[in-house]
Amino acid sequence: MTERIPFPVVVFIYNRADYAARICAAVGRMPLSELYIVADGPKPTAEDRELCRRTRAAVEHVDLPCPVYRLFAEHNMGLGSRMPSAIRTVLARAEAAIFLEDDCIPSDSFFRFCTDLLRVFADDESVMMISGVNPLGEWRSDRADYLFSKLGNPQAWATWRRAWRHFESGMAGWADPTARAAVADFIVDPEQFAYWCNVFGQPIAERVWDYQWQFQRQRRHALCVVPSRNLVSQRGGDPRATHNKATTVLDYLADAHEVSFPLAGPPHTAPDDEFDRMVFESAIGPMSLASAKVIATRLIDRGQQSRAVVLLRLIGRAYQLDEEADRLLAMASDPARRRPGAHTR
Repeated sequence: MTERIPFPVVVFIYNRADYAARICAAVGRMPLSELYIVADGPKPTAEDRELCRRTRAAVEHVDLPCPVYRLFAEHNMGLGSRMPSAIRTVLARAEAAIFLEDDCIPSDSFFRFCTDLLRVFADDESVMMISGVNPLGEWRSDRADYLFSKLGNPQAWATWRRAWRHFESGMAGWADPTARAAVADFIVDPEQFAYWCNVFGQPIAERVWDYQWQFQRQRRHALCVVPSRNLVSQRGGDPRATHNKATTVLDYLADAHEVSFPLAGPPHTAPDDEFDRMVFESAIGPMSLASAKVIATRLIDRGQQSRAVVLLRLIGRAYQLDEEADRLLAMASDPARRRPGAHTR
């Protein structure tokens, strides 16, 4: 990307010095107009205070040809408060911004993807978020460069001030029957709606800001733009993470791709319900045989044959494998039979 990124880029760090140094180095290669480095304060233990001190020291000397703002909290606020407060601060100064957590590795295309689409949908109230993460790795990239989802991964993403003004801390709004009905009308899929009902009704939702952000988008029937090819790789399964400590099958599909510009979008601003369903099955479950075959194919294409075998054998306990699944299982069990080429569904 040669044009200066006209929106602030915001990096969230905490107590992982290696991750903080890496993400700041990756972002620092880009032509930024502003960089914000945000950190929560340490928990009240000697170990966490030292880890946070080292992490802040790792980014203390970030020197870029643009303003660099360090928003470091003195005391631990928790993710549920620190991240929304920082987002609010940045968007009070700018109309839109791009956000990255420290465990993300963005492709160069991620920044222009966000920049171009922040402009395209600047005044479209039906879109409240842009994500650089495609959990499936790839989805119908032969048709368009992005799609619209009712979901959206807020680990590498962008939004506007006009969208964030709807954010509310806590889940008090979930008690409103009108809001619940609006979410039901939006989600449509009864299994997915039941899942979100359970999440939004749990005490944890009062503390997790991205659940609150998801709820506010769903009640307004607002969409998230998702790239057809994943633009950000994530380090899943890190025991130092606050929430995502375990690796899932989707982590093995998370290569960071580059895309060509200008972007080609779908013909209509409408959610891709089939994409959302497959993400739901793959991340939450239970997974259908159809989804398992797609995921197994992609694992095989990426040289992850042993994981494809495990997945297909597990799904075989719930379903009778059909001819295609049997063929994939045989292919995964014998790498010499691997089919060349990527699956782009």
